[in-house]
Amino acid sequence: MPGQRDPNKKYLSLWIEKGNTERLREYAKKHNRPLKDLIEEAIKDKCVEWGIDYQDYKDSKYSNRKEHKE
Repeated sequence: MPGQRDPNKKYLSLWIEKGNTERLREYAKKHNRPLKDLIEEAIKDKCVEWGIDYQDYKDSKYSNRKEHKE
């Protein structure tokens, strides 16, 4: 059903300095990638360093993003 969230997802938010936000947005735009994807990639890389098994949800039936359907 549209608008439904995957039950395996949990909302997370944080506050960061606005200059960092602007630089991250510029970087994402320059590389034609969603900011969310860049942040998640950074989190995944750090989890590898910390030995945390980061779980992905790309195969979720709830996702409407093209790259998640392939």
